[in-house]
Amino acid sequence: MTLLVNSRIRIAPDKITTVRRVLRGDGQILVSAGQEVSPSDVIGRSILSAGFRTINLAEALSVSPGESKKYLQRSLGKPIFKGELLAFKKGGLFGGKKLVIAPTDGILELFSEKTGTLKLKILPHQIDLAAAVFGKVLNVDHIKKEVMIKTQATQIYGVMGSGRLREGNLKFLGGRGDLIDQEKILPQFSDKILVGGGLIYTQALNKAVALGINGIISGGVNAEDYKSMAGGHLKENKPDSDVGIGILVTEGFGSIPIGLDLFDLLKGFEDKFVILEGNKRRLSLPAFSEDCLVKIRQTELVEEIDGAPVSTDELKLNKRVRVIGDPYLGEVGKLVSIDQGLTRLPSQIITLMVTIETASRKISVPYTNVEIIQ
Repeated sequence: MTLLVNSRIRIAPDKITTVRRVLRGDGQILVSAGQEVSPSDVIGRSILSAGFRTINLAEALSVSPGESKKYLQRSLGKPIFKGELLAFKKGGLFGGKKLVIAPTDGILELFSEKTGTLKLKILPHQIDLAAAVFGKVLNVDHIKKEVMIKTQATQIYGVMGSGRLREGNLKFLGGRGDLIDQEKILPQFSDKILVGGGLIYTQALNKAVALGINGIISGGVNAEDYKSMAGGHLKENKPDSDVGIGILVTEGFGSIPIGLDLFDLLKGFEDKFVILEGNKRRLSLPAFSEDCLVKIRQTELVEEIDGAPVSTDELKLNKRVRVIGDPYLGEVGKLVSIDQGLTRLPSQIITLMVTIETASRKISVPYTNVEIIQ
């Protein structure tokens, strides 16, 4: 009997792809098409004009809006520089100390006792745009201040996502099944991409947006939270949906640990530069070894897809599969056997059972509860 199930790409290792680097502010691109670059190379330089940044001190310090002003370490009207201590609250009997670090150079412009927010006037400063990857410059657009770089990256595809392209260094909040509340979302994670375990609560998502965190990767998500992020849709998000943060969900709705295959892979990229494209349900992990330049030079680019398309394939022994139904939802392993006879489940459904060998055990599930992953 031929057993057909869904099949999709979960991990695309060492793929030749492109990354787009964009220079902010008024400046110039310093590289040309055909030039090879390394992560630390400065490919553009600009002066970012003055602007404003709003920081919710009340949320960051877990105090009432009116109380938060007394924890400021600088007076209004005074300058502060990126990395300096902006606010500090001592730890007490019911909680640890709280720190708020200045996210940029600026002047403390205005504080609202009603909302507990601080308005920071950003000082003009020079920005050096790094290549961030090993690769070869394909194209330079001096009008848009963009550089397209051919590079090598391992790509992870989630089952859901939201948000425009964002980038940052990867930071872990805990284990692959941890539940992430707002207490774990800290000001020093600004501009980072966070790996958040099995589920991130609504309050934590809101705080992450307020603190300028670029993205969160989670095993599961609450359906209502995802619906609000994805433009009101559960099945397909709008291609331009964005709520101020990138989201990638690797497993599905509810509290589900990130698959061990993905978690172990992500661990190897901790504190390294990554690119999250939530609306494409894709995370790119650029290679950090100079050896990848050989493959980059020799390999032609192929057209990329948005998200991981789902196809149908025959379920065979030794295929890599993922469980998509309870009680083993999210488990990944190798298919080692297919029953010859039918089994009647407690629900009275009659089906064929298959056995999957995971990293730690063997499990038996209905064949309809698995998908083939590549």
